[in-house]
Parts: sequence; structure tokens; C-alpha cells
Amino acid sequence: MKIIWKKINKHKPFRYISEKSYTHDVQKSIPDIEKAKSLLGFEPTKNLSEILDEIIPWVRAQLENNET
Repeated sequence: MKIIWKKINKHKPFRYISEKSYTHDVQKSIPDIEKAKSLLGFEPTKNLSEILDEIIPWVRAQLENNET
């Protein structure tokens, strides 16, 4: 969440508001792509920062197009 904030709001301090979690919510998630690697041969070619650099401008353009 913080990496997205920094890319969108470069000069503002990080802040967020979180809703109260449900009793049975997942408390901790550890992403793992081993299954995608072993079954599909998938290997990521970009890191999160690189992906966000592509996605954020695209989302902004979509929002601008829908405002007209």
C-alpha cells in the first residue's frame, strides 16, 4: 500500500484508513509463486515498482476518459 501511495502522492506523507477486520479474516498473507513456476513455467519479468509505473498512468488515463 505504501509503495502505491509514494508513486501517486510523492510529496505527501503516507496515511491510510483501514476498516475493522472481520473475525475470520486472513491475518497474514505471504505471496508465493512457486506453484505458478512449477505448473506453468511462469517467471515474473518485472518487479512491483515497474508494474506500478505502467499501471498508474493507464488508470489515470481511464479515469480522465470517463470524466468527459
